[in-house]
Parts: sequence; structure tokens; C-alpha cells
Amino acid sequence: MKKESFKEISYLAGFHLKKPDYNFKAKAGELFNIISDITEREFEVFDIDTNLILLRNKDLKHFVIKFYSTQLVYEDEVENFSDFQSKALQILEGWQKINPSAKTLRLGGTLRRILLSNVHPKGTYSSILFDNYIKNLTVGGKHKKINLHLNYNYTRKSNDYNVNIYLDEILEKEFLLECRLDINQIDSDGSKRIDFERVKNIFNFSDKYYREEFINDLNIK
Repeated sequence: MKKESFKEISYLAGFHLKKPDYNFKAKAGELFNIISDITEREFEVFDIDTNLILLRNKDLKHFVIKFYSTQLVYEDEVENFSDFQSKALQILEGWQKINPSAKTLRLGGTLRRILLSNVHPKGTYSSILFDNYIKNLTVGGKHKKINLHLNYNYTRKSNDYNVNIYLDEILEKEFLLECRLDINQIDSDGSKRIDFERVKNIFNFSDKYYREEFINDLNIK
């Protein structure tokens, strides 16, 4: 596989509060107007339960807003990561104006969903993941689906990032290998102060990591 053939399907941003906002539904209407203006999307509103409101666009599979008492999650299909980052940061800024407790977060991060390949591979197992990563695992029967999850800490310029790489391979008639690259910072003790500027830095690092290091870390031959 070559990076030039990768297709970025969607991007996601997640912002988590340090403690629940029990009045979050009273602020939802104003926030949703802000999101609509920034994304230029129309959406349906689903009041799921006491702690979650969901926004969806029927024509866009990967557009979704999840608004919880403890977090705001924004996923979208946009042309490139730079455009997504701009929209996500504007949404965060709008939320912070409505809710001052969102000015310093417990967690801030971004995830990109990537189609790595839809060409059925040749090899011992006819599987990219089996043939490259799990050669010594003997499993009987026909392989149908493989999921790998790698979670590790990455330190760069005194900043600690929490990195998750999810690899999902479907070995049915229609072959797919997708990756979800999730990079975030978690402030477990209050020392990191995840504010607007730090979230911007997390986004910038995520993009730099994907462009410069991701393909080498996968080590797929």
C-alpha cells in the first residue's frame, strides 16, 4: 500500500468537560445554531436520553454531533483536515462562550477515519493484518473480520499525547481495510490545562503525525 492511495473518509473532534453540566440541554439550542452557521449543515435533532442529544444529516453518513452532559463530539465529511480543524475550533470557541466550564477541558482530541485499501490482498492468509502482524496466530476456519487496537503514549517537546490506532479489516467478498487514528490529551490531575490554544496544538500535532510518521509506524510492506 502507498499513502497516496489512502482516502480520508471523515474527521472527528472530541471535547470532554471536567465535570457534568447538568444544565446542558438549556444551552443546546444556542449551541446548535452556532454549529449550523459554522458547518453550513442542516440536521435533525434527536433527544436520546437525559444525558445525550444527537444531530444527524440524512444525506451525510459521517456527519454527526453528539452533545452530552460531559462532552461535545463533532464528526464531519469535509474536503481536508485543515477545513475540519477550522470548523471544530470555531465550534469549541462558541461552546466556551456559552459554557465557561468548557474553557479548560479534561480531554481534547481528534480522530481521522482512513480507508487504507479496498483491494483484496494476496498472501498466505489473503489478509494484510494477518500477513503483516499476526503470522504466528493459528485460527481455524475462514477469517471474516480482524480488529487491532494499539494504544500508547507519545511524548514530543514535553507534551504527552495519548495515541490510539484502530485497524479494521473485513475479509468478505468486498474487502476493506480502514484505520481510525485517534490522538488526544487527557488532563487527569489538572496539570495540563487543556484550553483553546492547547487543543489547537493537539490538532496540529495530529496532522503532523499523520503526514510524517503514520505510514512508517504502520510498517506495512
